[in-house]
Amino acid sequence: MQTVYFVNAFVTRQPLSGNPAAVCLLNEWLPDATLQAVAEQHNVSETAYIVQMGPASYTIRWFTPTHEIDLCGHATLAAAHVLFEYFKVSGHLIEFESTSGSLKVMRNHELTLSFPIRAFHQNPVTPVQAKQYANAFGLDMTADDVEVFSNGAASIICCNSAQTIQALTPNSHAISQLPEPIHYLTAAASQYDFACRVFAPKYGILEDPVTGSAYTSLAPFWAERLNKTQMLAQQLSARGGHVSLNLSSDRVLISGAARTAIIGQWMMEPSSGL
Repeated sequence: MQTVYFVNAFVTRQPLSGNPAAVCLLNEWLPDATLQAVAEQHNVSETAYIVQMGPASYTIRWFTPTHEIDLCGHATLAAAHVLFEYFKVSGHLIEFESTSGSLKVMRNHELTLSFPIRAFHQNPVTPVQAKQYANAFGLDMTADDVEVFSNGAASIICCNSAQTIQALTPNSHAISQLPEPIHYLTAAASQYDFACRVFAPKYGILEDPVTGSAYTSLAPFWAERLNKTQMLAQQLSARGGHVSLNLSSDRVLISGAARTAIIGQWMMEPSSGL
């Protein structure tokens, strides 16, 4: 019988804030179809599966309700929280091996992810394409001073204010027709260095509450614009989340708090056995 931990990552002081992730510690890897079916049943933005390799050393994989993905920040934070809290991992460092390389999580007053920077080359899309993005997110190209950049895997849509992106009314069908699977809407903010919202309907996630992996691109994007390497970010989803950022060489340190919401057990076993 498999225990599953539902953890809210990058929480604020408000109850039930942050991004929920499911965490399952497995004895061995199960078939991909089983992992995907269980993630669909969990129906949170990501389920993290972890298998121990050695002391404070694990392999990690992440599944949305519809796809396996190559990097997830909040579910990695949640996995480290579970290991420190319930499996009594000694010391202050856990290392995860993943398809995105080695990922480290350090424990201090919060948890800190050490992720590789994914520099986003700021190649603006054409004006015709930019209008398509603006229409999908309910933005006015002129009034909202919209800039759109794409690297093929993701888009960054930069607006004139945090209030603009908080108030937008996105069209999920139109967003799903855009070429990239994930979209970062972002703007400078008054109480934080910048704010963002993240949309990924092609991954079965209309809006992600708090997206740790987004900051591997957004941190260097805003570091260049603000000329600073230490920043505070706010994700303006309905649940909301707070993220502390520190650029260090080719890594970005992403810090936040996590809280367990639910601990449960699977009462039926998928065909290949959880």
